[in-house]
Amino acid sequence: MIGYAIYKGTSRFNLRTFFNVTSVVLILFAAGLLAHGIHEFNEVGFIPAIIDHVWDINSLIPETSTFGRFLTALFGYNANPSLTETISYFVFLTARITFTHFVKYKFNFSAIQLPINCTFLIEHISVTLYK
Repeated sequence: MIGYAIYKGTSRFNLRTFFNVTSVVLILFAAGLLAHGIHEFNEVGFIPAIIDHVWDINSLIPETSTFGRFLTALFGYNANPSLTETISYFVFLTARITFTHFVKYKFNFSAIQLPINCTFLIEHISVTLYK
């Protein structure tokens, strides 16, 4: 019963929207990881912090609150980031958006013709592996 309910419920999903949303979440997650790594390098002294605290919004969303901890865990939220953290976050997002735009609009994937039939190749590999 549960499996049938999951099947019926998810069969109506728009997969394009689902994967677009999860892609954005993963990009923000990666940017947060980069900014947190830069923060750790700032604390150790490998990368100078240029400006220690660009802003401080601990009064708005404290890092110790439940929502603040959620944002910190998922997106690398820092209520008082240094300038190098902020720069790294936005440089990563800008580079990623530019790359995505270039790949999506400038590179025509439909023009690529594979020299052999992919189904034939997969069948050949599976027959060879399981002889």
